Amino acid sequence: MPAFYLGLATMTNPNQLTLAQKPPTLSPNNIQTRQISIAGIDEPNVIAYFQTLANQDFEATASLFAPDGELCPPFEDGVVGKVAIANYLAQEAIGIKPNPKEGFAEYFADGTVHLKITGRVELPWCAVNVAWRFALDRNRQITCVAIDLLATMQELLKFRNNRG
Repeated sequence: MPAFYLGLATMTNPNQLTLAQKPPTLSPNNIQTRQISIAGIDEPNVIAYFQTLANQDFEATASLFAPDGELCPPFEDGVVGKVAIANYLAQEAIGIKPNPKEGFAEYFADGTVHLKITGRVELPWCAVNVAWRFALDRNRQITCVAIDLLATMQELLKFRNNRG
């Protein structure tokens, strides 16, 4: 199973890939477009992050990040830059269905925003509760998304056994 799911495997260096090297994604015929709404959150780029991820449009997801934006999956080093993020998602997030439920935002005087959103992620082989922590710059580009699994050690071990 891909590293994005639980971060138990390490991908080769995604920062060295180009968009031309990315693996194929799901056929548009197999993707169901869905709208996302999150109680307490109205930041357009954050909503778009979840919509594009759910719709398997990984280049669009990556375009929401600042040029040096970082995606921090569980148990892995961060993936930095739009091209690296698009390639990483294309390899690791096939079939992912994020279901953000609620969140809150903290606005700072310099125009930046920090958000925390909780929900659930459905994967082809399991589902897990998740918290996403976003940082947005003053232009509302995503500078960081950190993904935290909200699972017990026993649940994580069960996921690991299901992957083998």
